[in-house]
Amino acid sequence: MNVDKDTLNKLLSSLKSYNPTANTFSEAVAKVVLPVAIIIVGIMWYMDFVDVKKQLTSSDANMGFEFWIQSSMKYVIGIMLITFSPMLIDAVMYISSVIGHLINSVSLQGGHGSVSIPEITKKAHGWEKFVIGWLQSVGRIGLWTNQIIAKLLIFLRFLMLYVMKAVAPIMIASYVSDEFKSVAIGYIKQFTALIIQGFVLLLILKIYPVLINNDIFNVAASGDVAQNLAAMFLVIAKAFVIAATLIGSQVLTRRWMGV
Repeated sequence: MNVDKDTLNKLLSSLKSYNPTANTFSEAVAKVVLPVAIIIVGIMWYMDFVDVKKQLTSSDANMGFEFWIQSSMKYVIGIMLITFSPMLIDAVMYISSVIGHLINSVSLQGGHGSVSIPEITKKAHGWEKFVIGWLQSVGRIGLWTNQIIAKLLIFLRFLMLYVMKAVAPIMIASYVSDEFKSVAIGYIKQFTALIIQGFVLLLILKIYPVLINNDIFNVAASGDVAQNLAAMFLVIAKAFVIAATLIGSQVLTRRWMGV
């Protein structure tokens, strides 16, 4: 499994650099739904005003200037967040990219970011050589599959980020309503989970080759035929483990965020 620079660069890229066309489309959709989001906030503002007015009328209280400021503040802030929501998402993505590059810059002793299947060592004849060679092929397929899974997960992560950027104004508009605030909170948690998933994927892709190179292949390079067989089985087993870990990265981060 080779963690090539292109894979890491895509994982650490911004929405604009990953796919400019998709990013432009998401921003265009966000602009289209922005008036709808503002109208939603306006309706909620009016409904809140009517309810408060009824309560104050029944209690013979007056609505002063200070009351208007306090009751209107959250709606004004809501409109501002809705208006700048795409830029806020870009800012968060930029910060996460900077953090990701800092993590990627940390050197790992004994690891070079790639895994290669070890060659047959010592004496192996007949069926032994055939079985080890077959296991080597299965191991290479497993590592290649993990590369594909990693690339697909990065693609899926950015796909969801583009969707979330497009619908950001509508989702954030629900935050000003006490009844629908949970929708906005769920949206924010989902977005945060996708951001954290990028860090988790980066850590997996960086640590996995080090664990393999310092463990399995040292045994295979110095052992007899039985140890070679054991090493190949470990390669296949760990390939399945890393595949499950990569696929489960989104579930893990969603669980962390309580989504």
